[in-house]
Amino acid sequence: MKKLLLATTALVVMTAAATAADLPARTMAPAPLPVVAPVFTWSGFYAGINGGYVFNETSARLRGTTGLTAGQIAALPGRGSMDDEGFTIGGHVGGNMQFGMFVAGLEADIAYTDIARSRTFAVPAGVFTPLALGAGTLTLGSDLDFLGTVRGRVGLAFDRFMIYGTGGFAYGGVNDRYSTNFAGTAFDLSGGNNDDDVRVGYAVGVGAEYAFTTNLIAGVEYLYYDLGHDNITVGTAAQNATYRVNHTGDVIRGRLSFKF
Repeated sequence: MKKLLLATTALVVMTAAATAADLPARTMAPAPLPVVAPVFTWSGFYAGINGGYVFNETSARLRGTTGLTAGQIAALPGRGSMDDEGFTIGGHVGGNMQFGMFVAGLEADIAYTDIARSRTFAVPAGVFTPLALGAGTLTLGSDLDFLGTVRGRVGLAFDRFMIYGTGGFAYGGVNDRYSTNFAGTAFDLSGGNNDDDVRVGYAVGVGAEYAFTTNLIAGVEYLYYDLGHDNITVGTAAQNATYRVNHTGDVIRGRLSFKF
């Protein structure tokens, strides 16, 4: 009986060992992969709106005369400022390419401005003698209806923050005008003269932007623009004075862009 019990026990132990050998080995579950946030890039196209303040620096300077004596020239206003300031609002489109920390891009924008300024000068009697004009006034004015640019941009990126310099072509809707008023004389120049056209020049500036999300970018920008000058001639073919009107200014504006 003892032998039978020992033999049975040995058989059970051997069967259990064989069954255990056939079971799969226990392994630990793999660790979850870390979630890596996507790396932000400034590369891509964008469009947005901008708005701020424009400081228009327009001045008129006497540049030449025809048929006037030294005394008559001295009686004319030599120079006058028509500086003005107002708001600007517009839109922009552009594209960037990022190379390491460096960003290069191209941008075009156009904005409405509410610049309109004039200045009136007193003109004594006898300036235009063939016309028998008495004392009167000369009013010079200049408007800037819109301002646009096409500029390159070169920046330095610190992850989602970027500073940049910019420069390129500028254009603007400029209306230079004059009118005269010599009341009670034999001749009146009050019909005036207008030179309304699109002037071109250049713009340079600096700016900074920050990407709050992958697509939403806000920034601030400063631009200096120069749209050249116009010549306005007051008087007649025999006696006249020519004024040069310069068109420069500064723009400070905020920007909001959506990157595609």
